[in-house]
Amino acid sequence: MRKQRKAFTCGLTVAAAALVLPVAAGAQAAEPSSPPVVSVRVEGGTGASLSSPARLSDSTAMVPLRELMESLGYSVGWDDEAGKALVYRPGTGIRAEVHPNGEYAVTNDGLLRLTVAAYIGEDGRMWAPLRPFAEWAGAEVKWDADRWAVTVVPGVKTIPIRLFANSGEGGPPSPEKLSAYAKETWKADFQFTFVPAEHYTAKAMVMIAAGVPDDLMMIDQTVNFNDELYQSVFHNLTPLLNDTPELMKRVERAKNRLRVIDGNVYSLPAANHPNNALFPAVRQDWLDRLGLETPETMDELYETLVKFRDRDADGNGKHDTLPIAAYLGPNDLGSLKWVEQVFTGAPDRFSLKDGVVVDHLVGSGQREALKWLAKAYAAGLIHSEFAVQTKSQALNEAKENRSGLTAMTIEEAAAWTAETLRASPDSRNSQQWWVPLPGLAPAEGGKRAVPWRSASPAPGYSISRFATTAEAKAFLAVYEQALLQAERGWDEAGFEPEEAEAAKLVFGDASLTDGSVAALPPALAEAYAQSAEAWERQSYADIELPLAAWIAANRPEYAETNQKLLQTKIKVILGAASLEDWDEAVAQLTASEEYKTMIAEMNAALK
Repeated sequence: MRKQRKAFTCGLTVAAAALVLPVAAGAQAAEPSSPPVVSVRVEGGTGASLSSPARLSDSTAMVPLRELMESLGYSVGWDDEAGKALVYRPGTGIRAEVHPNGEYAVTNDGLLRLTVAAYIGEDGRMWAPLRPFAEWAGAEVKWDADRWAVTVVPGVKTIPIRLFANSGEGGPPSPEKLSAYAKETWKADFQFTFVPAEHYTAKAMVMIAAGVPDDLMMIDQTVNFNDELYQSVFHNLTPLLNDTPELMKRVERAKNRLRVIDGNVYSLPAANHPNNALFPAVRQDWLDRLGLETPETMDELYETLVKFRDRDADGNGKHDTLPIAAYLGPNDLGSLKWVEQVFTGAPDRFSLKDGVVVDHLVGSGQREALKWLAKAYAAGLIHSEFAVQTKSQALNEAKENRSGLTAMTIEEAAAWTAETLRASPDSRNSQQWWVPLPGLAPAEGGKRAVPWRSASPAPGYSISRFATTAEAKAFLAVYEQALLQAERGWDEAGFEPEEAEAAKLVFGDASLTDGSVAALPPALAEAYAQSAEAWERQSYADIELPLAAWIAANRPEYAETNQKLLQTKIKVILGAASLEDWDEAVAQLTASEEYKTMIAEMNAALK
């Protein structure tokens, strides 16, 4: 038989606390013959008094919990099974649990001591001490002894959160707009620590090893830490996600990219769009100047780049154009990695097919990619010293009007284009119209490649175990709201492009076409939108293997072999080794016990 629901109408809640009434100086301690009537008024809104006067209990003003808390902007519910009131601020992690006859309320801040226990009155309402709850909610309580009246002045209750994040390759962003927005909207008081990318991982590792992490820490490579250390420093988030259903959905979708130990999740996803990755952007103004169509296959791209080289695409009257600006990554071909993706059909070296690991490095697609790159290098379409150039050196070639194609994100392409438009609004010849390609196929009729984030385990936020369970739940509630806003776009919240940089660094950006893209002239913005629409029609999510990519790149026993293979790739591109040399290197690799062990380990990790 279903349990009968207890009648419950909560009065003033987690914002009011017990008000202990003073005895006037010189007055006798004896109780008056009839209890005085104590009125309670909450400022703001209608400014009306509570429907019932306060009741005195041991000289403490008791008020209806629901009425008080709702007047302060909170919601109140009743958990019939647990027999407790639930007080919370919608859209934030601010909450409290109040049991009748309990000495404490359990809040996101910890335990709140009650001067007099809450109780269910004869009217079916929960009565609670005024001052503790009001002050917990950030309100001020004023007592007028002459009128026996209480005035509650609402304040702002915020959750302090120390957050440690990567500032990228530039200087630290300006978080003023994000800080103000978080306080106003999510009732969160963030204390940001931004560390440059070059020092970030080392700094994070020191903090974790010392056992002094911030409340929320962005961990670039969560798999760099063993299970025991990670569990000792960070919260297991799986049992804490029930109160944040939207965040739980996103955790489930991204689970193969998060830190998971024994089936439990220890890191949170950012709101990054899967297509927000490096992919070739081409100089549309060069295509227009030479009367060329946007290339769709690798053969068409090759012919386009030859024309860039031979027909003075930059218009300076000199034979000095370097069609592709390129640089290497520490463990891969860097800004040329997209060529491998086009020919292998996968954005990373490893993918999943029929439930087993496929290594594209040893397949025919990799060989075709090296063949195309070697041909392009021999033809002078790639800088002769790309293998030793830094990223900044290569990108400066593009910015200085010497290159017509390079790999960048859609936001980077839009920012570069917008910068030249601002600098030379009336001079088309001084502008650079970078437009991301909508896709590239290896040949006519082949499957087109689109940009896709690396399959390496995604950076994610983890919550320090120094935070109590209640605090961790509050952080998750705030993070859920931030993630939802990132998905809607920071411009929707009134952030200007410059102001949004901090928000994107901290919480991500799920939009491909806001910010700098939205600020482009209509014709260019439309070209960007068409590319983004083409990308979103294709997904690699079902073949991703983040852990396999990490195992190959970071395990010491495999790292040396993989570096040798990278050097062989580079030699083939430079013409210092042949494709037959590559075939021999692949044959030796696949025959080795080390390789067989690596693939076996990866397949075991799938189970």
